[in-house]
Amino acid sequence: MKRYLVFPVDFDTRAYALQEEQEGWEELPKQLHRENKAKLLKALEKEFGSYEFDAKIARFKEIGASPFSIVSFHNRFFAEIRQAFIVGSYYPALTGACALGERMLNHMLLVLRDEFKHTPEYKRVHRKESFDDWRFAINTLNNWGILDSTLKTKFNELKELRNKSIHFNHETYSRAKSDSLEAIDILSEIIALRFGFFRKEHTWGITGTKGAQFIKKEFESDPFIRNFYIPRCPLVGPYYAVKFIEAGTLFVDKESYSDMDISDKEFSNIFNNREVGQVAQSDLPLVEGVCPVGILLRDGSYRLTKKVIPE
Repeated sequence: MKRYLVFPVDFDTRAYALQEEQEGWEELPKQLHRENKAKLLKALEKEFGSYEFDAKIARFKEIGASPFSIVSFHNRFFAEIRQAFIVGSYYPALTGACALGERMLNHMLLVLRDEFKHTPEYKRVHRKESFDDWRFAINTLNNWGILDSTLKTKFNELKELRNKSIHFNHETYSRAKSDSLEAIDILSEIIALRFGFFRKEHTWGITGTKGAQFIKKEFESDPFIRNFYIPRCPLVGPYYAVKFIEAGTLFVDKESYSDMDISDKEFSNIFNNREVGQVAQSDLPLVEGVCPVGILLRDGSYRLTKKVIPE
C-alpha cells in the first residue's frame, strides 16, 4: 500500500511575484500582490546589490522561474549560473551552463553504466572516469533510454552553444547575453524534464493525485528512477503527513498498513479521498502509531530513517 513520494529539493518561483497586475483583479488581491512585490524587491536588492538594480530585476524576470528538481547535485551550480546572468556576467553564465550540461551527462553515465553491462556501449564506458565527447555521451544515454528524443535534442542544442562559446568565435562578444539566456532556458528544460516532476512527459508518475506526485509501482525498477529518484524519496502510505521543522522537512506516517497489494489507481483514489482524521498526526512528539519516515534536510539531501527525529 506504499509508494515513493517525489518532493522538490529545489525551485525558485519568485519571478512570478514580479508580474504586473492583471485586469479584473479585485482590490484585495491587488493590494496583497503589491505588498508581496515590495517585500520581494527589497529582498532581491539585498541579495544582488543596489548597483544597476533595475537592470538586474529586468534580467531576473527575463530568466523566469527555476524549475522544480528532485535531484540535488546540480542545483547549487545552476543557481550560481542564474545569479551570474542576473548581475550581467553573461559569459560566465553561458560557459557555466554548458559546463553543467557536460557534468550532468558525465554524472548519469557514471552512475548508470553498470545497469547496462549487456549493451554494446558498456565496453566504451566501463573504465573511464570522465567523458568529453558530447555526441557519444548523448547517444549512449539515448540508446539506454535515459534520454528521450526531446532531451537528446536539448543536450545537442546545448552542445552547439558550448562549441560556439568555448572555441573562439567573434560572434560571442555580441551574442553573449542572448546565448547565455538560451543556454539557461535549455538547461531549465532539461532539469524539468529529467529531474523534475508533475510534467505530462513524466510517464513514471501516478496520474490524478492531488497536490503530490508518486512513482508508479512498475517504475521502481527503472534504472534512472531507482538510482536518482528513489534514494531521495520517502516510501509512504496514502495517510502520510509532512512536518516542517528547523532541520528541514520531516515525513511521518502510520507505523503499519495492510499487507494487501493495491494498484496505482487504487492508491490514487485512497490518497485523494482521505479524510483529515485518517492522516497521520505530525505534531511533535509523535503520538503512538506514527513514526518518522525520512527528512529532507535544508542542504537538499535526504535522510531516510525510522529511528530518530533530528533536533
